[in-house]
Amino acid sequence: MAWNEAAYHGLMFNIVCRKPTLWVKWIGTYKIKSKGFWTMTIPNDVSWVWRAILKTREPARKNIKYLIANGKDIDIWEDPWSNLGPLKLNPQVVSSWCPTIPQAPLDSIITSRSVNASLISLLPGVEAEVLSQVSVLTQLNKDRLSWTPNSAGTFTTRNAYQAMMQDSEKVK
Repeated sequence: MAWNEAAYHGLMFNIVCRKPTLWVKWIGTYKIKSKGFWTMTIPNDVSWVWRAILKTREPARKNIKYLIANGKDIDIWEDPWSNLGPLKLNPQVVSSWCPTIPQAPLDSIITSRSVNASLISLLPGVEAEVLSQVSVLTQLNKDRLSWTPNSAGTFTTRNAYQAMMQDSEKVK
């Protein structure tokens, strides 16, 4: 079962990286549509594979790091670009920011090196602290995702499987 889940992580990583394949484009058009991949609910009438991919989002998310270059390819509310996860699911951030920040790319709230300090000041302690630690990597020319179990940041099923086995050992 763990090997299958590692393979689902690979499919999911391709989706969130927007890998330019026919399958990823089809998933975006017909399954995700205008919903956010990270926050969409699992529909009742889906294939077992799509259901399995959606069920692996949370365990896989802890192995993905958003590397912010300019914020143009990252959604403020839907993507887990900070350690808070998708901000849409954080009631403290929603109540503080939602009235002033629309659904938009992250570049609308970042400065050259970090999240806008005046926006951070609107948040309670923990959320403000986490978001103040988000940095913009000016040496990158484009936002990208990194698979953290691999030192090169690229996804391999083998790395996903090994990461899952290490996590299961920690639980024991």
